[in-house]
Amino acid sequence: MDVTVYPEEDNFPTIAKALLKAADHPSQVRSVSHPRAGFIVPEEVFERFAAGQPSQGNAPAEEPVKRRPGRPRKNTDPGKEE
Repeated sequence: MDVTVYPEEDNFPTIAKALLKAADHPSQVRSVSHPRAGFIVPEEVFERFAAGQPSQGNAPAEEPVKRRPGRPRKNTDPGKEE
């Protein structure tokens, strides 16, 4: 039996890579476009895919992006003239 997976738009490439990694052969992952974009995979591939995905409650928190150290920004306040 086949399972259809409809990923969210922002997760599409990530889900595609994870499904391909769970498959024995790339031909097991077929794309569909109707009624919306997704993938059709065999049930055993989906089970391996689901076992490898973190649960949404245990998803790691994203760390804020740290800025590179460097020179401070120029003061462009036109009211101050030195």
